[in-house]
Amino acid sequence: MSLVTRLGKRGNLLIESPEDARLLQLNSPLVNEAELEEILKAPFGTTRLSTQFAIAQGPAALEAAVNRLCEQAAAAVKGGAEILVLSDRHNLAGEPHLLDADTSYIPPLLAVGAVHHHLIAQAFAVASPLWWKQPSAGVPITLLASLAMALELCVPT
Repeated sequence: MSLVTRLGKRGNLLIESPEDARLLQLNSPLVNEAELEEILKAPFGTTRLSTQFAIAQGPAALEAAVNRLCEQAAAAVKGGAEILVLSDRHNLAGEPHLLDADTSYIPPLLAVGAVHHHLIAQAFAVASPLWWKQPSAGVPITLLASLAMALELCVPT
């Protein structure tokens, strides 16, 4: 079994073109912080999107945050992004911000699934969603590995 992961815009599988060969190949879907920083510096259109939202906005905040994330992802792809980094460690301004008593995040599977389906509905060739998740101490490694395989890439910390 291979753990090789390729990131970047994927073209039509039925028509070969030189542009479709432009992918970033990694030996594993699990990367560390330093490797993620190198991915962010790669000459691909890479955009980091926050999955954080304010708890004070009440129960509707999660739905509003998912809608916001989907619209930001579509705008990023329209702007040329080929790799999307969904982060629960950055605020809406893109600044590093760890979760606190006033802030929560969109659950990983919901965030990636919503973005993926929104991009398909908008008729975009799907960019590589990439989840940058700080797993809690109780997350089993098998679940973490399953998330990484389903979501292209995972950064455990």
